[in-house]
Amino acid sequence: MTVRTDSGDLAAKGLEPPAEPAAGAPADFDQAVIPPPKPDGETSSLISSVLEATPDIVAVFELPSGAARYINRAGIRRLSPDRVPDLRRLGLSSIIGPASQDQVRGEVLPRVQVLGNWSGVVHLRDTSGAEFRLFATFLSERVLARRNLVFLHAMVPVEHINAESSIAEHELLRAILETLPDCVYFKDLSSRFIRISRAMARKFHIGDPSDAIGKTDFDFFADDHAIPAFNDEQQIIATGKPILDIEEKEVFEDGRIEWVHTCKFPFRDLQGKLIGTFGISRDITAKKKDDEERRQMEVRLQLAQKLESVGRLAAGVAHEINTPTQFVSDNARFLSTSFSELTQVLDAYHGLLQRLKSDPTYADQVAEIERVEAEVDLDYLTAEIPKTLDQSIDGLGRIGRIVGSLKEFSHPNGEGRQAANLNRAIETAVAVSRHEWKYVAEVTTELDPKLPLVPCVLDEFSQAVLNLIINAAHAIADRIKDSPETKGRITLRTRTEGEWVTVEVEDTGTGMSPEVRAHMFEPFFTTKPLGKGTGQGLAIVHSVIVKGHGGQVDCRTEPGRGSTFILRLPLIAPADTSDASGGNGRHP
Repeated sequence: MTVRTDSGDLAAKGLEPPAEPAAGAPADFDQAVIPPPKPDGETSSLISSVLEATPDIVAVFELPSGAARYINRAGIRRLSPDRVPDLRRLGLSSIIGPASQDQVRGEVLPRVQVLGNWSGVVHLRDTSGAEFRLFATFLSERVLARRNLVFLHAMVPVEHINAESSIAEHELLRAILETLPDCVYFKDLSSRFIRISRAMARKFHIGDPSDAIGKTDFDFFADDHAIPAFNDEQQIIATGKPILDIEEKEVFEDGRIEWVHTCKFPFRDLQGKLIGTFGISRDITAKKKDDEERRQMEVRLQLAQKLESVGRLAAGVAHEINTPTQFVSDNARFLSTSFSELTQVLDAYHGLLQRLKSDPTYADQVAEIERVEAEVDLDYLTAEIPKTLDQSIDGLGRIGRIVGSLKEFSHPNGEGRQAANLNRAIETAVAVSRHEWKYVAEVTTELDPKLPLVPCVLDEFSQAVLNLIINAAHAIADRIKDSPETKGRITLRTRTEGEWVTVEVEDTGTGMSPEVRAHMFEPFFTTKPLGKGTGQGLAIVHSVIVKGHGGQVDCRTEPGRGSTFILRLPLIAPADTSDASGGNGRHP
């Protein structure tokens, strides 16, 4: 059967239209001319009604942009099931599933442009990323007699017309992705999202899961997570093997940190061809936090037990040292006082000697006395012995102060908060830690003499300050190791700021890089060599000040210049100091 557009076109080409058949004569369909419908309102309405009533997808797209010019009701319902229809989001490239993208670009569209039509099974996808197989027919502008347009008609393949399970599986997948609390995602071979679950959209802070389509982990996560995640997916694509039961630390661009338990799998089409990856992850941040807090509690308990044992030992040793030190100090003071009196006697003897020199009778005795004086260097002894005794008394006094500080530091101060003198606690911590810093740094204190008493658990606060002093000494030692003749400086300050008391521990050590600073309060994180650091020092400081006292911890640091740790304690103890949010407690 030959179909022509209209008689006007034939006349334009110099051809006469065939005569109308006589009434009652049989129709010659091979030679019949079927006139096109007249462009009246009734015909347009009829065509529109048919297109809108058909259960198949009917759509018209512009070429080469692929923008949608028209999609019928069934197409909108199938391609945009979860949102208000928007033709701008339903371009030809966006509705073709990843499994058919190469086929449509490399085979279908070129064939349509050359031959005018193509028919076959393709994968389409909706705005949420769900894919489905349909039998599609593409017609080009040659058939439509319109320029730069392509017509699409798609329906369920013949082998699936009666397979209701196909739709059931599609709806089941949708239900899972919409309601499952775990995060589920599908990605193409370039690690771009082709579909994510509603839970994952909430994690990404986007309203619609389809907004993630075409994006990658680098659009949502910091490189700390995005790079290893990309490497994992490319490994799966290269090997075809899944990665199961791994814990991942997800670092977001806004600074959020979450922990997830993840399984990642190869994503294959119905023919077994690898077309991407998919995975499922469960948020274990709360569990991780509980485990970390339990581990910190165990470490703190072990540390407390060790400190208690060491404290008892230190108190005993201090007592044993204090007793002999006390009587040695008393003896030294007695010698100092007595030598001063003995000097008076020596001065009298010396005066007598000078008078005997004028009497020849005692010339031999005078000469012998002067010989003995010269031999023992009496002038030097009388000048240096008092200085030696004074230095001994000063050293013994220092021993007494250290012993006192050690006894005070090791003595438990009871349960709960008590109004405490932080300046005194800082001075005690400086004295106790002297062996850590005396060879590498000078320590200065700028303590506010009007600092009020602060409600705190003094033992814990003293431990936090001691940790910061030792940490500062180690940082300075690392910096001056190539020039041991120089020393760094550690400065401790206190001041009142409104309803807070601020304690600063500043050092001129190595400082910290941004990467180290981001992890400095994490338990067991350390940059020190194996066996030298436990990674608990700063973690304990954070736990004591923030969680134990409702305070705040901050740090200013510059690589190569040093660090300043700022502790803030409230003058009014909060009723509840639990840190349910797991934040870092930094000052706003």
